[in-house]
Amino acid sequence: MAATVAFLHHMEGVWQRAEGQGADLLLTTASCIPTWRRTLRARSPGRLVFVLDLRSVSEEVMEAITAEARSVRSKFGSQYRVSFDLGAATDSPPAMMDPRLGSCLMSLLEQPLEMPSGAGHDAAVFAKAGILRP
Repeated sequence: MAATVAFLHHMEGVWQRAEGQGADLLLTTASCIPTWRRTLRARSPGRLVFVLDLRSVSEEVMEAITAEARSVRSKFGSQYRVSFDLGAATDSPPAMMDPRLGSCLMSLLEQPLEMPSGAGHDAAVFAKAGILRP
């Protein structure tokens, strides 16, 4: 657990530095679930499964943050005598709204705020396949 906390704390620092430099990035953690093992004297965590969710509209930012996570896993693994298996990344590039529709919507608002989403929804998959493009 301590190794995971140290790893996630490091990644939060990476996120804060990236945002401070103006990068579009969202980093969250989900599903932090320990599995337990019995030892002679007590129970202790045997495995901790967690999800590191990275989102950005910039593929360069995503690649850099993913590379950082993969490079520091061995540092924290060695330090705490554990191993990190980050598994394969699941990736769904974000879809950008059609500029004409976006402009129309923004003109209707008193205080427009454009908020990109790096979430991988059906619209992103369709747009990448060219289905929603005029």
